[in-house]
Amino acid sequence: MSHKIFVLLFIGALLLIHVTNGQSTVPTTSTIPPASTPVPTQTTDTTSPKIDTTTVSTTVSSITPTTHIPPVTTPLPTQKPGPPNQRSYSVNGTDDKPCLLVDIAVQFQFNYTDKDNNTHEVTFNLPNNTQVDQIGSHCYDNTTKTAVIDMVFRTDWVLMLTFRNLNSSSLKDTGTMATGKEMFGMTNIRFAYNSGDQKVFPGTQDTGIKIAQLETNETFFSATVGKSYLCNSPALIPLSGGVTVDVQKIHLQPMGLKNGVFSDAEDCKADTDGNYIVPIAVGCALAALVVIVLVAYLIGRARQKKRGYEQV
Repeated sequence: MSHKIFVLLFIGALLLIHVTNGQSTVPTTSTIPPASTPVPTQTTDTTSPKIDTTTVSTTVSSITPTTHIPPVTTPLPTQKPGPPNQRSYSVNGTDDKPCLLVDIAVQFQFNYTDKDNNTHEVTFNLPNNTQVDQIGSHCYDNTTKTAVIDMVFRTDWVLMLTFRNLNSSSLKDTGTMATGKEMFGMTNIRFAYNSGDQKVFPGTQDTGIKIAQLETNETFFSATVGKSYLCNSPALIPLSGGVTVDVQKIHLQPMGLKNGVFSDAEDCKADTDGNYIVPIAVGCALAALVVIVLVAYLIGRARQKKRGYEQV
């Protein structure tokens, strides 16, 4: 009996020790909350909304060079303009009547380099609002044997055409038709343009007025004095500085006008060369037809003779 009492007391003591240990371990497990670590971080972010503008601006400026931003803000032209309009220009004499007439359609072609050393080609039509500078232009001068027309556009752009009375024996003309007669021709083109015009040359670093002109002794648009020159075929005229003048249509007479109107026209060689193709083709076709008819006639006649021999 005493032995059983001793066992029960021993078991009771163990249970008491176990309960005591369980209560002491509870505070240890409860003092480590699972969300206690992120809570201070959230309260710190919400209570400090201020932004260091110095740091932000420094960061942005340091990012800008690494992001490649093209320096050209104006888009480069991707398409060439349509064909230029043919318009009339004239120089008036002392009697206020035209002494020089030019009907012309012109395109200009430029090569230029932008600030990134990229080469671009630009095509530019002679504007419809181009005016003639009557002060810079003059009628045919017997002393200099020249006539000049200055066409002004975009305020400071000037296209100057110089015509001269030519000696046909020393003429070096592109497309000359007449020979052995007193003739005229265009001996120089002088083109002044604003190389810093950003609307025409986007991204260029050039500034100021540039001069482009003929670099050869060739003569263009020649005809007999007292006649006018007419050409509907394009003529590409290279100038200095990478500039090309594309004259697509032209009708001109720099001297010998009567009553301020064009005289009878002499066509350019480029136009007349093409006119021979159709007559030659028609002539060849007619010749072939004649040969076919002649051969058919000879064959038919030979057959008739053969039949006559057989009947005999």
